[in-house]
Amino acid sequence: MAVLSGNEQSSEDEEGEISGEPIITVSNTLLEPTTPHQIEIDVANPKGNELEINYEFPWETGTFRIVEGKYTLSIPPLTPGKYVGKLRYVVNDVQKTVEVVIEVQEQTGPKKTENTPRHRLRP
Repeated sequence: MAVLSGNEQSSEDEEGEISGEPIITVSNTLLEPTTPHQIEIDVANPKGNELEINYEFPWETGTFRIVEGKYTLSIPPLTPGKYVGKLRYVVNDVQKTVEVVIEVQEQTGPKKTENTPRHRLRP
């Protein structure tokens, strides 16, 4: 009954408030080949202090600052495969790392090649 009336917090809420650590999630990590894309880095930050996030991907490294919200990072056209990147930030003088896996799918459907024989219809 206390939960329904809002007088009691769940254990998940208590843990989030105790640690107060940022939660970083990355979306749009399943990409099509040879097309530029964007991934979204979503930061939930209960303490509200500014974070400096360093990112390292095989194609680019950089830094951005954010308190809370979404940061969009452009991804160049990639060939099919898996690419691993890292997001690093410091909380309470401890460096934290989030590993990001970006997967570029093989193109589905028939592939066109320059050496494909061409058939000519005869009248």
